Amino acid sequence: MKISINQPYGYTQIGQRKGQQDSIAPQAADTATRCFVVCDGVGGLERGEVASALVAETVERMVEETLADDGTFGVAELQRVLCRAYDCLYDNRSVSHRMATTLAMMVMTGRGVLVAHIGDSPMLQLRPHEGTIFRTSDHSLVAEMVARGDITAEDALQHPQRNIITRCMFVPDRQRRISQATVDMIADVRPGDVFLLCSDGVNGAVSEEYLARLLTADDLTLQQKGELLQQQTADSHDNNTAWIVEVADVEHEEGDPTVNSTCETAIESVFDDDDSIADRIRRWWKDVTSKW
Repeated sequence: MKISINQPYGYTQIGQRKGQQDSIAPQAADTATRCFVVCDGVGGLERGEVASALVAETVERMVEETLADDGTFGVAELQRVLCRAYDCLYDNRSVSHRMATTLAMMVMTGRGVLVAHIGDSPMLQLRPHEGTIFRTSDHSLVAEMVARGDITAEDALQHPQRNIITRCMFVPDRQRRISQATVDMIADVRPGDVFLLCSDGVNGAVSEEYLARLLTADDLTLQQKGELLQQQTADSHDNNTAWIVEVADVEHEEGDPTVNSTCETAIESVFDDDDSIADRIRRWWKDVTSKW
């Protein structure tokens, strides 16, 4: 499967917050871009802005290094990317050992659109004349309550604990379990589909019905849609960040999957018992010199 996209639209805004804890990657994109990332620093902890920036930059860079020319990128490759992101948080723990962030990412692969998330930064797939056909399920307390039938989806929008998340990416240590990512491989991709990857400040400012109407409108360009959404979320109570990606064309090949699939990552640890201090120093030096 070869997925072509139109020029993407991305933005990040501070909203009514005093500081910016959202991060976006890449900083600029074009029709050749294959990886999109949005991270939202956890506001109740220290230095969420550092955690979100570290994870967004690391994930983007590692995907670029890992994604094969033929589009091969699956759960095994994703797990290596996430291990490196956790490792980067650990290597920067002197900034704060309590910093944390959500993660939402999508990668255009040879088998569909791979979507992975940790936390409550959502991804929506919207289709003209159909609206929302896929949405990630938040890792949050209210999402679990809705799934159990304790409250309705409408109740969740106003619930006093709606901002409590149950998973995030944090500085790892040997005593804490690492939060796993939920991974969806979207095989049902058609020309005209729009993927929205955003922080919760976006869907907290506008309804999903509005997003569906706006992003599937056939009388607006993607640029116009992005500008209108940016205007609508500018005064959000939270930071708000989004990537809007529109599919231009899809070329199918024999053997392509036809059904969406979902799974959880299974990262046991980012630590290698044989990973000596010298090994860590060599790896850090390699990362530094690669940027020269």
